[in-house]
Amino acid sequence: MADDVADDLGREAEVEQERRAGAAEVVEAHLAEVAASWIASGGPFGLLMYIILYTDGMKVMTMSESRANYAATLDSVIDDQEEVLITRPGGEGVVMVSQHEYESMRETLYLMASPVNRRRLSEAVARLEAGGGTVRELADEDTSS
Repeated sequence: MADDVADDLGREAEVEQERRAGAAEVVEAHLAEVAASWIASGGPFGLLMYIILYTDGMKVMTMSESRANYAATLDSVIDDQEEVLITRPGGEGVVMVSQHEYESMRETLYLMASPVNRRRLSEAVARLEAGGGTVRELADEDTSS
């Protein structure tokens, strides 16, 4: 009896490990496809998004796992700046990301949406990397209002 329970638990652990590996492969394949499109059309921005999304090793968990550890998952996303992919049985997964990171991504997408702006930003980055530009001190924020 104890051996049967141990075998069942061992098989459950193997199935879970296979499920996670399969989910990670699906995520990597999808991100590689998206990244190829971004790289082809987005220049340095596309490459940056590829690096952020594809090489980061996103945490993957089931809906049940996320519910059972909801507060810890939220804290991990915010404190560790770590995205979490929550898989759903029979449905598309959801990526949990901090509000700060989401707003940053939206701003970047907005700035890079215009080909003219994207080119200007890329040229400015190239000038800085080539040693151009001037180092300046940032002004303190006015907190009197």
